[in-house]
Amino acid sequence: MLLFLPGLVALCSAIAVGVVVRNLIGSEASRGGIEALLAGPYRPGSIMVALLGYIGALAVFYWAAMSALSAVVLVIIVWTSGATLTLSVAYLLSVLVLPLLAAWCATALSLLVNLLYPRLAQPGSYGLNMGGGGLGGGAVILPALGVFFVFTFLAPDVGAARLLTIAGGATAVVAVASTVLVASRFRPDAVLES
Repeated sequence: MLLFLPGLVALCSAIAVGVVVRNLIGSEASRGGIEALLAGPYRPGSIMVALLGYIGALAVFYWAAMSALSAVVLVIIVWTSGATLTLSVAYLLSVLVLPLLAAWCATALSLLVNLLYPRLAQPGSYGLNMGGGGLGGGAVILPALGVFFVFTFLAPDVGAARLLTIAGGATAVVAVASTVLVASRFRPDAVLES
């Protein structure tokens, strides 16, 4: 459970963030909310920053809720089994930081797909229907799958501190690169046309 729960937290947070972004962008585009924002005194960059802040805050909420639920499950398992558990600071940091980074990365990737390539986020895009989302939904969960894989298979051999440095660094780079790409290339016309 110590190796399984962090990846599960990352996956659940990423999926929730991806669904929220897809539904938010889709509903605002279909009901004319994005057009109304663009007709007002708002620049496309400020709209994107507001979306990033809102979805980033939701990602933290989902991460916190899933982390708390995982901690309760772990406490119940340890208490019912009568085992004692001593966790290192490096492990605790990696358990908290990596799923949070994966949730933020899912935020950035979800905005990247939904704002720059909105047709990828539509159900059945390019012949693929991935559980109500399009091909873009698969890209959103990739960082979380990476965290799940790293904790499940590599954590026992690599060690928590090194795991946090390598996987956390890679996830942070993807999140920052996605955010910069969205910020520099966001065109409201692409969302409105889809």
